Amino acid sequence: MEPDKYLEKTIKIVKQFFKTQKEFRGSFTQTYDDQHMVDFIITFKVTKFDIHRIKGDDYCRYEGNFYVDIDEVLIGIEETDSWETTEMYDLPSYVEDDLIQDISHELYQIIPFVCMDGIVNKED
Repeated sequence: MEPDKYLEKTIKIVKQFFKTQKEFRGSFTQTYDDQHMVDFIITFKVTKFDIHRIKGDDYCRYEGNFYVDIDEVLIGIEETDSWETTEMYDLPSYVEDDLIQDISHELYQIIPFVCMDGIVNKED
């Protein structure tokens, strides 16, 4: 298969994989109380990809961006199933980095040798 046709087919697979809404879960320590952990659930969709083939790099054969729309952010206690709606801005900044890293890892499973940056749209 020619490289361009391979890339087109791969992009179709990636779009299908992220077509549905996804969840990213985790927890963090309250800033005012290191003793209490707060759980979070981020519901999101990857809405757009910009992937292209590059030459001359053995590690990164593809590069580009993916765009993430945040549908809902919940914080609370998973054990008691008590949640409240919030915004990405209320979570520690590393949570967004972890979300992007998680998506990048999933993309790498589909497209080896891909180097992607994620962009999170935090606006409603």
